[in-house]
Amino acid sequence: AALRAKALDPAAAGSTYARGRKVRLAQFRGGTVGDLYLLTGTRTKTGTVDWEAPVEITETAFHYVMQAPSPEEPQTKRLAYFLKFLESSNDFIANDAYNEFALAAFEDVLPLQDQLPLEKLRTWIQAASDGNGPIGSRSGLYGVLLGIGGTRADAEFLKAAMIDRPRDTKLGMEGAIIGYLFLSGAEGVRTLQAQTLSAPESTFDSIYPVLMGIDMVWTYGRDRVPAESLIAAMRSILDHPRAREFAILALSRWKDWESTERLVDLYDRSTADEDGVRNNIITFMLNCSRATREVDGQPIPIPEASRAHEFIERLRRDDPVAIERAERLTRPAVRKPRQKPDAG
Repeated sequence: AALRAKALDPAAAGSTYARGRKVRLAQFRGGTVGDLYLLTGTRTKTGTVDWEAPVEITETAFHYVMQAPSPEEPQTKRLAYFLKFLESSNDFIANDAYNEFALAAFEDVLPLQDQLPLEKLRTWIQAASDGNGPIGSRSGLYGVLLGIGGTRADAEFLKAAMIDRPRDTKLGMEGAIIGYLFLSGAEGVRTLQAQTLSAPESTFDSIYPVLMGIDMVWTYGRDRVPAESLIAAMRSILDHPRAREFAILALSRWKDWESTERLVDLYDRSTADEDGVRNNIITFMLNCSRATREVDGQPIPIPEASRAHEFIERLRRDDPVAIERAERLTRPAVRKPRQKPDAG
């Protein structure tokens, strides 16, 4: 078979394997002259390449691969290329373009705001909502992209097309939540809180994507959504037994030390089978007990630190094993000083 593919040459990085060059594969793959295959591999520490199984591709897909920006190019530049091929009629191309976005860091996607095909995104999302469009995971990506570049009207569109129809778009719900909150801000958080987070009948499956979406917005969207709105929403999840374990982790990571007293009470009311909740509360308290704020240029303990310390000392008497385990997991890593080379 005629095997044409871009690959890394162990002898010359960035070169292209041409006709007549040979590579060794782990398994036999038959073919005829003129067939096109995509061959990818991973360079090992020794400089050799571990090759994947060849994938047969069309002429169109071949040109798509050959014209793709090099992995050494800035990620945002690469994503701008793959953006043009989302929902391609060629399945290989459509899947590959989606995977590039699925594996990309969120901060690399944000600069594409002015390049996004908004009308196409709306069309794809509506088609997914109607049951004859992209699969759920793709519709989630399109929800995020619409949230990055869309308008306030698109917030209501996302809510109607995806959030209010969770059974139809379950896999893409987290992306829809992120896009919706990017466009609706504090008002959107309050809507989701009333509709899902504060509703006693809400299930874990309906709460979890909202929780994950809020957590993502905390990291990347606090210029769009006030922090206090996100904190209030995350605190409300503490009322749901199956989801509170994840909310506690988020509040600890967000340094919401004002929740200290509530979490002490929650620990005291927890049962023996709620190990995840208990362990995460202990981690929260250890982090809180070490937290400081700067006053006149000097770090001093935050007001809640003493309450967290009291909790830890009580638990050290009542459940020393749990405290010791949590301390091992939260102990700051100690970096060894680098050895200076001998001058001689």
